[in-house]
Amino acid sequence: MVSSKSGWKIYLPLIIISNSLLWAFSIFFLATASRTYTSNWSATLPDFEESTRISLPQIGGATSQQNSPFDNNRADPRETYKFIATSNSVISEAADRLGLKNSEFGKPRVEIVDNTTLMQFSIEGDSPESAYEKAVAFSDAFANKLSMLRESESQERTASLERALQESEIELEKARTSLSNFKVDSGLVAYEQLNELSANLENLRIERATVLAQLRASDARLSQLSNNLNVSTSQISDAFLLASDEVFRQNLLDYGEATRNVESLREQLGANHPTMARETARQSATRSALLARGRDLLGRPVNERDLAQLSLSIGGNSAREQLFRDTFLANGESEGLAAQTSEISQQIGQLDNRMRNLARQESSLRSLERDVDIAEAIFSSYLTRLNTLRTDVFGSYPPLQVVSEPNQPSNPSSPNAQLILLGTAVASIIITLAIITLWRLQSGEPFYKNEGRDVLVAESADV
Repeated sequence: MVSSKSGWKIYLPLIIISNSLLWAFSIFFLATASRTYTSNWSATLPDFEESTRISLPQIGGATSQQNSPFDNNRADPRETYKFIATSNSVISEAADRLGLKNSEFGKPRVEIVDNTTLMQFSIEGDSPESAYEKAVAFSDAFANKLSMLRESESQERTASLERALQESEIELEKARTSLSNFKVDSGLVAYEQLNELSANLENLRIERATVLAQLRASDARLSQLSNNLNVSTSQISDAFLLASDEVFRQNLLDYGEATRNVESLREQLGANHPTMARETARQSATRSALLARGRDLLGRPVNERDLAQLSLSIGGNSAREQLFRDTFLANGESEGLAAQTSEISQQIGQLDNRMRNLARQESSLRSLERDVDIAEAIFSSYLTRLNTLRTDVFGSYPPLQVVSEPNQPSNPSSPNAQLILLGTAVASIIITLAIITLWRLQSGEPFYKNEGRDVLVAESADV
């Protein structure tokens, strides 16, 4: 065993030498190690929701809704941004901005802060200025990369929607052309036409019923007048045809005058008197002219009896003439009502046929209008989606808001002098305690006493 007095002579220099070497090495390392500076900054992805509703009169509407980027439980958008930030393209662009190689620029550190929307960035440099310049270049390159991704996505989605919009516009024009051609060919422009035709048809039927009632009344009156005159309706027409002819009326007057003169002279002069013979010849001539004119007007041979029955002024019978006139007017009225009834019936038939045709084409019109409505809805949907897309500048890449700008570090991040000095101090204490413990074990002195007996804490070397 080593005595206590002689042990100090051995272990005290050992403690001094080992601690001196330890501290010398630490100080030498702090003095000669290269300094590394770290620039830090942070950003956040705002947690927001936005909803926009657009309504275009006479066209349609659309709804644009931008949900929170954190609503997707399958992926955290910050992980996507972390992958993009550490990609070679971003690092290469940042290095190019400073004229460095990728290996010289280094790789930035990106950390996601749990239970927040924050992302922390850091990058190292040989000097405070270098670290700051790298941080700014990297931040700009990362923002530029996000802008490029957003623009690329927007261009692709816009191109896709524009193609769809053009196709829907073509389909809309086809549907409108088909509808227009159908309206021109069928004559069915709107469903109101059927209602109007139905109303017109009902009005014509009511009008026909009214005219038919008037016709029956007129026919009954004409039949009564014909029975009173003992003539047919055709004979009444012949009578008024003869009465309306100027030549026939003049021949009738001449014949009536000659007849009256003959009857008067027969009583006064006798049948053989020259004057009687002259008037008789005149009567015969006017009678022949009258029959000839009647034959020409009626288109058939007539005799004096027929003319007497048809002539309104024969015998000066004014009552008969008035009956002829009333009968003629009644016949004309009946013929007019009959013609009106026939015309109305023809119009009813035409309208009925047209209504049947339009009713069969109504389903085709509804189908074509439905095609136009669908095409318009699709077109307006694509149009409003395209308009809302042009206002959505972020798309699948939500905005990244810088919370703290890159800083220019004042102290190096490596080596950490405080940590090294603290570690050296702890190591010095441990070495000192270890040497003292070794000295105690070799000197055989107890560490403490228990019930009057010496108890050594350290076990023997054999144990």
